[in-house]
Amino acid sequence: ELKQHDREKNANNMRVSRASMPAEKKKTIQEAVASNMRALRIAKPEELKQHDRVKNANNMRQTRIEMPDLEKSILSKKFAMSMRNLRSGQSEKERLANQKKNAAGMRAARESMTDEKKKLEKEKAAARMRALRMKRKRENENMGKVNTNFETKNSSVEQIQYEQPAIFKLNPFDKKTIENFIDVMSDFPIYSCCMCNILYFKDKISRIDPNTLHIIRDKSKFDAKNDTFVCNATCRKHLLKNDFSNIAEKNFLQTGDFPGQLNPTEVRMISQRIPFMKIRSFPAGGQRMISGPVINVPADPQKKRLKLPRKN
Repeated sequence: ELKQHDREKNANNMRVSRASMPAEKKKTIQEAVASNMRALRIAKPEELKQHDRVKNANNMRQTRIEMPDLEKSILSKKFAMSMRNLRSGQSEKERLANQKKNAAGMRAARESMTDEKKKLEKEKAAARMRALRMKRKRENENMGKVNTNFETKNSSVEQIQYEQPAIFKLNPFDKKTIENFIDVMSDFPIYSCCMCNILYFKDKISRIDPNTLHIIRDKSKFDAKNDTFVCNATCRKHLLKNDFSNIAEKNFLQTGDFPGQLNPTEVRMISQRIPFMKIRSFPAGGQRMISGPVINVPADPQKKRLKLPRKN
């Protein structure tokens, strides 16, 4: 009891002396203590070092297990912030040197692992990834559904309603971005280019100036009418140069008339070109995109017609 009393008394005296100590003296004492600890570690045998590492790791694991979730979150945020501050104060050379050092340490640790430990670490990593995916899935489900009305052109960001506004808050820049997006998307791709006959959104096309319409019609020999649109991506640049674009319908790219209502199989049977393309999904959002070139294989419908069975 007396020993415990003396320890508490000495600890209180040390806290009081540290509180009244100047900052320069504190720093000097800390550096001296750190240098003494480094010297002790260097002089310590390797077996004792490994024993201390294992002991400290076990103590840290036990502390994390007993720690409340809120305190864990606070400590992890503080650690992440301190690491960001440390990295921001580093030069590019120091940062690259630290990355190489960490990578070399990780490689050495993997090489020294046994097969059983490697297998156990892989299983732990897979379990962590599964837990992270489940957490993200729950967060996405709890984010709330977005209800947007695109029928009216005067849509605003107030029409977007969230079930949990505390999770998803919009700053003024995001509000303005969503308003611009709703304004652009309100009409859908219903504007047809007069040259390539492709449907575009409103912000991707331009109306031909009526004052220069007759000049463009005469010089380019293009049958342009009033209130005619042209796409900004390709056709407008060529039209201003009194030329046709490569994707213009005049370059024998007319689709022609469909003979009645055909199902997909019948359409492919009479098609003169069979397109092959690689379609994949974006990593985020799940939208489809064409990857790589599109290959058009010529097909002869007449040969197919002769090979198909006929009714008597």
